[in-house]
Amino acid sequence: MTSDKLTDAAAVRKAAGEYRTVGRTARKHYGFGAVQRYWVVVDGQLHDAKAIVGAAYGYQYPDQGSEQ
Repeated sequence: MTSDKLTDAAAVRKAAGEYRTVGRTARKHYGFGAVQRYWVVVDGQLHDAKAIVGAAYGYQYPDQGSEQ
């Protein structure tokens, strides 16, 4: 999976909301390690990029699930 397949802003916002609710443990839920380099800024807040992309991909493509 590449992030260019992620085109639904609503899916990204939903993933970001989940991240803010669950906290940084959200990345563990999706099987990702600690952030090394990349972050996503949503509504002025930093989020672990892999967790956001993985969760948002799952929201956009529910038949495929989240990707790692």
